[in-house]
Amino acid sequence: MNPQLKIKNFFSHKHSLHRPPLRGEIWVEPHVLESIGLSNDAEGIAQFAARIKADFCFFSCSGSQPVKNSAPDMKKAVEAARTLSLACGAVIDGPWQRLTYHNDLMLLLQKIISNPLELQELLSVQVELANTEMTAWAEAGVDLILVADDIAYNNGLYFSPTHFEQFLKPCYEKLFNLFKSEVVLPVGFHCDGNINSLIPELIDLGFVYFNLEPEAVNLEDILGNYGRRMFVMSGIKADWLYGENAAGKATTDFPGNLPGLLKHNSLLLASTCGLYQPSSVTALKSIYQWLDNYYKISDQ
Repeated sequence: MNPQLKIKNFFSHKHSLHRPPLRGEIWVEPHVLESIGLSNDAEGIAQFAARIKADFCFFSCSGSQPVKNSAPDMKKAVEAARTLSLACGAVIDGPWQRLTYHNDLMLLLQKIISNPLELQELLSVQVELANTEMTAWAEAGVDLILVADDIAYNNGLYFSPTHFEQFLKPCYEKLFNLFKSEVVLPVGFHCDGNINSLIPELIDLGFVYFNLEPEAVNLEDILGNYGRRMFVMSGIKADWLYGENAAGKATTDFPGNLPGLLKHNSLLLASTCGLYQPSSVTALKSIYQWLDNYYKISDQ
C-alpha cells in the first residue's frame, strides 16, 4: 500500500493497518541535507525522506527550504514526493507565528492590553495570508496541512486563556472558514510549548492532529484523554537525536515512554525539534531500526 493511501486510511481511523506506525520528519536543516550530498530544496527533502525509509515529508513556503508560493513550484514539490512514493504535507505559519517574524514578542504581548484593536487587525491580515498558502498547497495535491503557531512555552501559554479566546480563537475559526479544498485534508497544529489547556478547544475548532514537544507535554496522557478525537505526530525526544548517547546507544532514557505511546493507535512518529545536526540522521535511523525490531518481536 502506498504512503498516500496509508495516510488517508490512518486519518479514517483504520489504524490496524499501520504496524509499525507511519513515520517522517517535518523540518530538516540545509547542512543535514548537504552532509549526505542532497540539495537544499523540495527535491532534496523528498530524497532524504526516501533514503531514511520514511512514509512522509513536509514542504513549506518559509523556513530552510522555502518553496515559492506559486502553483507550478508547489506542484513540482508534490511531484518530487510522489515520484519517490511518499506522502507529503505542507507547513503553514499560523497568524501569531507570522507576526513574531516581524515584531518583537514582548511588544506584541503588550498590544494585548495597550492596543487590542491594532493587534486584531494585524492578526486578520496574517490569517488571509495563511489561507492563501493553505489553499494553494491543497490545490497542489498535498496529503496534510500543518499550521505552526508557537503560542506557548514549556510552562503554558504566552497569554491568558481569555486572551486566546479574544485574539487567536477567532483567527483559527476564520482560517477554517476561509480554507476551501475539493479534498478533505487533515489539518494539524504545531506548537513548541505546553498547550494542554487548549487541546479540547483546538480539536473542536477543526485541528485533527498535533505536533507537540514530548519535553513540554505528556503525550501518553494526551493520547489517553483525546486519542479517539485526535492524532499525535510526535514521540521522538530531542535528547534521542542530539544527546551524548543519542538514539538508544547506552542511554537509560531511550526508548522512554515510546512503547506506551505505541499502544495508542493514534500516533505518527516524528520529532518536534527537527533535524539540525548531521549526526541526528544516524540517531534517527537507529530509532527507526528499534521500532522495526519492536514490532517484529511483538508480532511473533
